[in-house]
Amino acid sequence: QGKIKKEIQEIKTGLQVDRINAFEMSGDHLKAAEGYEKFVDQATSPREKEIALSNAFEAYVKTSDPSSVKRISQVWIHKFPKSARASEAIRGAATRYLVEEKYETSSELFLLLGNATQDPLPFETAARILLGAGKTESAIEHMDTFDRKFSRSTRRGAMARRLGWVYFKQK
Repeated sequence: QGKIKKEIQEIKTGLQVDRINAFEMSGDHLKAAEGYEKFVDQATSPREKEIALSNAFEAYVKTSDPSSVKRISQVWIHKFPKSARASEAIRGAATRYLVEEKYETSSELFLLLGNATQDPLPFETAARILLGAGKTESAIEHMDTFDRKFSRSTRRGAMARRLGWVYFKQK
């Protein structure tokens, strides 16, 4: 009975993957992304879960829906905090949103990445994006967070100079 149950599950999984592929082939990336998200819950191995999250992420990026990209990024980096695949994909999406002049989304993704990886560079990047976009208060807040979290960073001096410059310009 266990063998039959396993075969039935494999058939169901195959059908689900085929349906998701059909959505992608037809250009319906939103339905494909939603299908991948449902698949994450049904996947049995961590590898399958991460692949499904990666595919959902990429499909959401194609839909140009920043809120879904941020949401799935949070899920992905939370479930797989040491995943180089997740880090690179999120960094790539953040860069893409920067190029598209979606500064808030870009900085939020860089901050998510910095918090997850404990890497100071995404924090600095987020603060610089916000500063360039004229969101001085948010930039200052992120620079202060950078200073607290990364007090031993070699980038701390540069960030402190930038923060001083911002305070000087405000006067």
